[in-house]
Amino acid sequence: MTIMYKVVVAESDDPYEGTMKALERLPGVSCFNLSSKILVKPNYVSDDPPESGVTTNPWSVRAVCDYLMESGFKPEDITVGEGGISTYNTMETFKKIGLVDALENTGIRLVDLNSEEHVDVEIGELLRGIRIAKSYLTHDTIISCAKLKVHSLAVATLSMKNMMGGIVPKNFMHTDIHEKIAELNKAFTPKLCVVEGVVGGQTHELACDPVPSRVVIVSNNPVACDAVGAYLMGIDPQEVLYLKIANKAGLGTYDLYSIDIDGDI
Repeated sequence: MTIMYKVVVAESDDPYEGTMKALERLPGVSCFNLSSKILVKPNYVSDDPPESGVTTNPWSVRAVCDYLMESGFKPEDITVGEGGISTYNTMETFKKIGLVDALENTGIRLVDLNSEEHVDVEIGELLRGIRIAKSYLTHDTIISCAKLKVHSLAVATLSMKNMMGGIVPKNFMHTDIHEKIAELNKAFTPKLCVVEGVVGGQTHELACDPVPSRVVIVSNNPVACDAVGAYLMGIDPQEVLYLKIANKAGLGTYDLYSIDIDGDI
Protein backbone atom coordinates (compact mmCIF):
# COMPACT_ATOMS: atom_id res chain seq x y z
CA MET A 1 0.00 0.00 0.00
CA THR A 2 1.41 3.39 -1.01
CA ILE A 3 1.33 6.07 1.69
CA MET A 4 0.18 9.43 0.37
CA TYR A 5 1.59 12.41 2.18
CA LYS A 6 -0.36 15.64 2.08
CA VAL A 7 1.03 19.16 1.83
CA VAL A 8 -1.17 22.27 1.98
CA VAL A 9 0.11 25.53 0.50
CA ALA A 10 -1.98 28.48 1.66
CA GLU A 11 -1.42 31.89 0.12
CA SER A 12 -1.67 34.75 2.58
CA ASP A 13 -0.14 38.05 3.65
CA ASP A 14 -1.21 37.31 7.23
CA PRO A 15 0.83 34.67 9.12
CA TYR A 16 -1.99 33.95 11.57
CA GLU A 17 -4.72 33.65 8.96
CA GLY A 18 -2.53 31.70 6.54
CA THR A 19 -1.41 29.22 9.18
CA MET A 20 -4.92 28.67 10.51
CA LYS A 21 -6.31 28.22 7.00
CA ALA A 22 -3.63 25.68 6.09
CA LEU A 23 -4.11 23.69 9.31
CA GLU A 24 -7.85 23.48 8.74
CA ARG A 25 -7.33 22.23 5.20
CA LEU A 26 -4.88 19.48 6.19
CA PRO A 27 -6.48 18.94 8.81
CA GLY A 28 -3.69 19.21 11.37
CA VAL A 29 -5.56 17.59 14.25
CA SER A 30 -5.52 14.28 12.33
CA CYS A 31 -1.77 14.00 13.05
CA PHE A 32 -2.09 13.16 16.78
CA ASN A 33 -4.51 12.20 19.53
CA LEU A 34 -6.02 14.53 22.10
CA SER A 35 -4.08 12.97 24.99
CA SER A 36 -0.74 14.03 23.51
CA LYS A 37 1.64 16.46 25.15
CA ILE A 38 2.83 18.70 22.33
CA LEU A 39 6.05 20.62 21.81
CA VAL A 40 5.83 23.41 19.24
CA LYS A 41 9.32 24.12 17.90
CA PRO A 42 9.68 27.46 16.03
CA ASN A 43 12.86 28.80 14.40
CA TYR A 44 14.37 31.50 16.58
CA VAL A 45 17.99 30.89 15.71
CA SER A 46 18.58 34.60 16.39
CA ASP A 47 16.54 37.57 17.57
CA ASP A 48 16.09 39.01 14.08
CA PRO A 49 12.47 39.98 13.36
CA PRO A 50 10.32 37.76 11.12
CA GLU A 51 10.30 40.50 8.47
CA SER A 52 14.03 39.85 7.98
CA GLY A 53 13.29 36.40 6.57
CA VAL A 54 15.28 34.76 9.39
CA THR A 55 12.73 33.75 12.04
CA THR A 56 9.24 32.30 12.34
CA ASN A 57 6.51 34.90 12.71
CA PRO A 58 5.16 34.58 16.27
CA TRP A 59 1.60 34.91 15.00
CA SER A 60 2.10 31.73 13.02
CA VAL A 61 3.06 30.07 16.30
CA ARG A 62 -0.02 31.58 17.98
CA ALA A 63 -2.20 30.20 15.18
CA VAL A 64 -0.79 26.71 15.74
CA CYS A 65 -1.51 26.98 19.47
CA ASP A 66 -5.02 28.37 18.93
CA TYR A 67 -5.75 25.60 16.45
CA LEU A 68 -4.66 22.99 18.98
CA MET A 69 -6.76 24.51 21.76
CA GLU A 70 -9.79 24.85 19.49
CA SER A 71 -9.32 21.16 18.64
CA GLY A 72 -9.54 20.20 22.31
CA PHE A 73 -5.99 20.37 23.63
CA LYS A 74 -5.43 21.97 27.01
CA PRO A 75 -2.93 24.85 27.30
CA GLU A 76 -0.99 22.95 29.97
CA ASP A 77 -0.34 20.19 27.42
CA ILE A 78 1.24 22.60 24.92
CA THR A 79 4.81 23.89 25.20
CA VAL A 80 6.62 26.24 22.84
CA GLY A 81 10.35 25.63 22.96
CA GLU A 82 13.45 26.72 21.08
CA GLY A 83 17.21 26.84 21.46
CA GLY A 84 18.89 29.30 19.12
CA ILE A 85 22.52 30.26 18.69
CA SER A 86 24.20 30.05 22.11
CA THR A 87 25.23 33.72 22.06
CA TYR A 88 21.56 34.70 22.28
CA ASN A 89 19.44 34.51 25.42
CA THR A 90 16.46 32.51 24.22
CA MET A 91 13.96 33.96 26.68
CA GLU A 92 15.02 37.48 25.74
CA THR A 93 14.68 36.50 22.08
CA PHE A 94 11.10 35.37 22.77
CA LYS A 95 10.37 38.85 24.14
CA LYS A 96 12.16 40.82 21.45
CA ILE A 97 10.66 38.88 18.58
CA GLY A 98 7.11 39.27 19.91
CA LEU A 99 6.40 35.68 20.94
CA VAL A 100 5.72 36.54 24.57
CA ASP A 101 3.13 39.12 23.51
CA ALA A 102 1.62 36.78 20.91
CA LEU A 103 1.06 34.06 23.53
CA GLU A 104 -0.08 36.39 26.32
CA ASN A 105 -2.93 35.01 28.47
CA THR A 106 -2.92 31.62 26.70
CA GLY A 107 -1.40 29.69 29.60
CA ILE A 108 1.09 28.07 27.23
CA ARG A 109 4.56 27.49 28.62
CA LEU A 110 7.71 28.83 26.96
CA VAL A 111 10.92 26.83 27.31
CA ASP A 112 14.54 27.60 26.48
CA LEU A 113 15.82 24.34 24.99
CA ASN A 114 19.41 25.47 25.49
CA SER A 115 19.17 25.97 29.24
CA GLU A 116 16.84 23.17 30.28
CA GLU A 117 18.11 19.73 31.26
CA HIS A 118 19.74 17.71 28.47
CA VAL A 119 20.05 13.97 28.03
CA ASP A 120 23.03 12.17 26.49
CA VAL A 121 21.92 10.20 23.44
CA GLU A 122 23.43 8.20 20.62
CA ILE A 123 21.42 8.27 17.42
CA GLY A 124 22.18 6.37 14.25
CA GLU A 125 25.75 6.18 13.01
CA LEU A 126 26.75 9.84 13.25
CA LEU A 127 24.81 11.49 16.07
CA ARG A 128 26.93 10.24 18.95
CA GLY A 129 28.18 12.39 21.77
CA ILE A 130 25.34 14.89 21.55
CA ARG A 131 22.77 15.92 24.13
CA ILE A 132 19.05 16.34 23.49
CA ALA A 133 16.81 18.80 25.30
CA LYS A 134 14.61 16.92 27.75
CA SER A 135 11.48 18.40 26.15
CA TYR A 136 12.14 16.31 23.03
CA LEU A 137 11.75 13.22 25.24
CA THR A 138 8.94 14.32 27.56
CA HIS A 139 6.48 15.37 24.84
CA ASP A 140 4.54 12.87 22.74
CA THR A 141 4.46 15.01 19.63
CA ILE A 142 6.72 17.67 18.12
CA ILE A 143 5.38 20.27 15.71
CA SER A 144 8.11 21.87 13.65
CA CYS A 145 7.08 25.48 13.04
CA ALA A 146 9.85 26.58 10.69
CA LYS A 147 10.77 29.43 8.36
CA LEU A 148 10.95 29.32 4.56
CA LYS A 149 14.60 30.11 3.82
CA VAL A 150 17.81 28.87 2.26
CA HIS A 151 20.88 27.56 4.10
CA SER A 152 24.54 27.82 3.21
CA LEU A 153 25.33 24.22 4.17
CA ALA A 154 22.02 22.35 3.98
CA VAL A 155 20.72 24.22 0.87
CA ALA A 156 17.36 24.76 2.57
CA THR A 157 16.38 25.14 6.21
CA LEU A 158 12.77 24.14 6.62
CA SER A 159 10.94 21.74 8.94
CA MET A 160 13.66 19.07 9.19
CA LYS A 161 16.69 21.24 9.86
CA ASN A 162 14.60 23.21 12.34
CA MET A 163 14.83 20.19 14.65
CA MET A 164 18.48 21.07 15.35
CA GLY A 165 17.35 23.58 17.96
CA GLY A 166 16.93 20.79 20.50
CA ILE A 167 20.52 19.55 20.50
CA VAL A 168 23.82 20.71 21.97
CA PRO A 169 26.43 21.36 20.80
CA LYS A 170 24.84 22.60 17.59
CA ASN A 171 28.10 23.01 15.68
CA PHE A 172 28.42 19.22 15.83
CA MET A 173 25.85 19.15 13.02
CA HIS A 174 27.93 21.20 10.63
CA THR A 175 29.94 18.26 9.30
CA ASP A 176 27.95 15.61 7.41
CA ILE A 177 24.99 17.90 7.95
CA HIS A 178 22.65 16.18 5.49
CA GLU A 179 23.17 12.75 7.01
CA LYS A 180 22.78 14.11 10.54
CA ILE A 181 19.57 15.99 9.72
CA ALA A 182 18.10 12.74 8.40
CA GLU A 183 19.22 10.78 11.48
CA LEU A 184 17.86 13.43 13.86
CA ASN A 185 14.47 13.41 12.16
CA LYS A 186 14.33 9.64 12.11
CA ALA A 187 14.75 9.62 15.89
CA PHE A 188 12.51 12.64 16.54
CA THR A 189 10.07 12.92 13.67
CA PRO A 190 7.77 15.95 13.77
CA LYS A 191 4.22 14.70 13.36
CA LEU A 192 3.05 18.04 11.97
CA CYS A 193 5.13 20.53 9.99
CA VAL A 194 4.40 24.21 9.51
CA VAL A 195 6.65 26.43 7.37
CA GLU A 196 5.87 30.13 7.63
CA GLY A 197 6.83 31.85 4.41
CA VAL A 198 4.76 35.01 4.46
CA VAL A 199 8.22 36.53 4.31
CA GLY A 200 10.90 34.06 3.27
CA GLY A 201 14.67 34.36 3.19
CA GLN A 202 17.16 33.97 0.38
CA THR A 203 20.97 34.36 0.08
CA HIS A 204 21.90 33.20 3.64
CA GLU A 205 20.15 31.74 6.68
CA LEU A 206 21.25 34.52 9.06
CA ALA A 207 21.84 37.44 6.70
CA CYS A 208 18.72 36.97 4.61
CA ASP A 209 17.41 39.01 1.76
CA PRO A 210 13.71 38.98 2.69
CA VAL A 211 11.31 37.77 0.03
CA PRO A 212 7.53 38.38 0.19
CA SER A 213 6.66 34.74 -0.55
CA ARG A 214 3.15 35.07 0.94
CA VAL A 215 2.72 31.36 1.71
CA VAL A 216 2.30 29.05 4.66
CA ILE A 217 3.05 25.36 4.13
CA VAL A 218 1.59 22.64 6.35
CA SER A 219 2.12 18.89 6.07
CA ASN A 220 1.77 15.59 7.89
CA ASN A 221 5.27 14.60 6.73
CA PRO A 222 8.58 16.50 7.07
CA VAL A 223 10.18 15.17 3.88
CA ALA A 224 7.18 16.01 1.71
CA CYS A 225 6.87 19.40 3.43
CA ASP A 226 10.49 20.31 2.77
CA ALA A 227 10.35 19.06 -0.81
CA VAL A 228 7.48 21.45 -1.54
CA GLY A 229 9.18 24.24 0.41
CA ALA A 230 12.38 23.79 -1.55
CA TYR A 231 10.48 23.79 -4.83
CA LEU A 232 8.70 27.02 -3.92
CA MET A 233 12.11 28.62 -3.38
CA GLY A 234 13.22 27.54 -6.85
CA ILE A 235 15.31 24.63 -5.56
CA ASP A 236 14.97 21.17 -7.12
CA PRO A 237 14.18 18.85 -4.17
CA GLN A 238 16.64 16.35 -5.64
CA GLU A 239 19.41 18.87 -4.97
CA VAL A 240 18.69 18.74 -1.21
CA LEU A 241 20.73 15.74 -0.09
CA TYR A 242 19.05 15.32 3.30
CA LEU A 243 15.75 14.79 1.50
CA LYS A 244 17.21 11.99 -0.60
CA ILE A 245 18.75 10.36 2.47
CA ALA A 246 15.50 10.67 4.43
CA ASN A 247 13.54 9.25 1.50
CA LYS A 248 15.87 6.25 1.34
CA ALA A 249 15.47 5.77 5.11
CA GLY A 250 11.68 5.58 4.70
CA LEU A 251 10.86 8.90 6.36
CA GLY A 252 8.82 10.24 3.44
CA THR A 253 9.06 11.22 -0.19
CA TYR A 254 10.54 14.20 -2.01
CA ASP A 255 8.86 13.19 -5.30
CA LEU A 256 6.36 15.97 -5.92
CA TYR A 257 4.23 13.68 -8.10
CA SER A 258 3.78 11.31 -5.15
CA ILE A 259 2.58 14.04 -2.78
CA ASP A 260 -1.04 15.13 -2.40
CA ILE A 261 -0.55 18.89 -2.80
CA ASP A 262 -3.46 21.16 -1.90
CA GLY A 263 -2.64 24.52 -3.45
CA ASP A 264 -0.87 25.98 -6.44
CA ILE A 265 2.90 25.53 -6.70
